[in-house]
Amino acid sequence: DISDINPDSPVFEHVEMVGIGNIDDIKYPGIEKIKEIYPGCKSIVAIANELPERMVELACNQEAEDGAPYAFMHYESLKECIWTGEDLCSVLNSHGFFAVTLPDLEPDSYMTIGKLGRHMPDLCANAPYAAAAGLGSIGKSGMLVRPDCGPRLRYVFVITDAPLKNTAPVIATGCEENCTKCSDACPMKALSTEVYT
Repeated sequence: DISDINPDSPVFEHVEMVGIGNIDDIKYPGIEKIKEIYPGCKSIVAIANELPERMVELACNQEAEDGAPYAFMHYESLKECIWTGEDLCSVLNSHGFFAVTLPDLEPDSYMTIGKLGRHMPDLCANAPYAAAAGLGSIGKSGMLVRPDCGPRLRYVFVITDAPLKNTAPVIATGCEENCTKCSDACPMKALSTEVYT
């Protein structure tokens, strides 16, 4: 019974956070393309893991290891989210619903990193979808932020025509007008104190 699918469902036991939103409630312009590609889809499920705070702190201090532990944790976080997404798709498919796991809802925004041109989902471009599913809100940096973990979430999405119960609460960031918590805390100083537009 799909009415039992909620963030506390056993299918989500290997991830830290889950949010479920209604696709029609998303006001971000990119959702129209998703509706065109996946007509009839009703729900978006955002599945997330948090990168350990210590790993982010050490990311720019590991010259000898060239950031390998950070990259590995990023990979591991996404891998668990993707596997969980695939498990959810199997459950939904077994009940006759269409469902697809997508690590990136904005494929034109892929960031190319490294000499080999590895592709990673653009966290800023995908943040509005994760926020619409209730995982957090958009910070000044344009990234998804939460009061308990800042911008350290890595997430994937499941798009489905199953009418899942919307669990997307509005999560306040705790960002005041002149807040600089994220930019002050960023070990690589990659975030500006200016508002991202």
